[in-house]
Amino acid sequence: MADEESAILPAKSYPMNSGDGPHSYAQNSWHQGTISEEKVHSFNVPKFYPSMKELGEIIDRNGYFSIERMDTLIPPIPNSLPSAQTVTLTFRVIMEQLIKKHFGNEIVEELFARFTKKLAENPVIFYEKNHTNIDLFILLKRKRKFTKLM
Repeated sequence: MADEESAILPAKSYPMNSGDGPHSYAQNSWHQGTISEEKVHSFNVPKFYPSMKELGEIIDRNGYFSIERMDTLIPPIPNSLPSAQTVTLTFRVIMEQLIKKHFGNEIVEELFARFTKKLAENPVIFYEKNHTNIDLFILLKRKRKFTKLM
């Protein structure tokens, strides 16, 4: 299996690493003069992937909702892995506005085109053993009325 995986990887390809490191889009753009070093180093998107138990505790601690039901979802097509384009579209939905606000509109198309290309060059991320995502269905019931924050 290891020989099979290494045979698939291009010789001069580097793994994506959440925007940090010498092979990230942001670092490469800074070197190319597209993005200032200050903007690169000040862009931070913290990620948190809670377990079901932790998510339940967060919702309970919030106080506005009770959990009526929480279940893991079975994927509609078992063992189906996303394409580079699908992964890019998912990231784009989540990140595009943050990127535009921080770096400006000018880089968005190029950034996501490069991201798609980098994903396609590194198929290791699509190996089934690297996917441990769990989709959840959570039915919440509002406990009390929300007050408008001003």
